[in-house]
Amino acid sequence: MSPKVLNTLKWTHRAGLVFLAIGLALYAVSPAEHDVGRMVVMASCLGLGLVLIAPWPIALFLRWAQSQSPGN
Repeated sequence: MSPKVLNTLKWTHRAGLVFLAIGLALYAVSPAEHDVGRMVVMASCLGLGLVLIAPWPIALFLRWAQSQSPGN
């Protein structure tokens, strides 16, 4: 895998962590009343954060697998 792709995935992972933190913070400070708009923003931040986080561990595994020698 090229370093440019890995760097891009690393930055999307970091952005995903930020979105996940924002979603969790909104969940922690949201009042008990059911405000649909706030719930949509919170769910969108959480979902987008998790989607952006996902490719980085897979890229690390693929890089590790490519570095292994065929005999091991």
